[in-house]
Amino acid sequence: MAKQTYASYEEYWVDFLRKHSKVGTRLLHYLATALALGPGLYGLLTLNGYIAAASFGATYLLAVTSHRFIEKDRPMAGKPGWGAYSDLRMCLLAIRGKLHDERQRYGLTEKE
Repeated sequence: MAKQTYASYEEYWVDFLRKHSKVGTRLLHYLATALALGPGLYGLLTLNGYIAAASFGATYLLAVTSHRFIEKDRPMAGKPGWGAYSDLRMCLLAIRGKLHDERQRYGLTEKE
């Protein structure tokens, strides 16, 4: 499978939203983001490599699992910075109750 290329972050973001169409996928990504921000950052700040590695490993496992078993696709790869930013952006939009509007803005529908 050829690696997807994007002309801009905006193009990446729309594809990111499209590939996170199911509620279950997004819920696991929210949990993964919380693990990265909580225990993951704690491990990094306290220089505890075990906590940081376990947290980021669990984060990756949750994200990959959600794509494989819920979305039935592959996780997006190739732009880890954009991916991390997009996960955080998706979480913040969901917390603020604006994710549905953002998805509608790009003509994307919700999937069960």
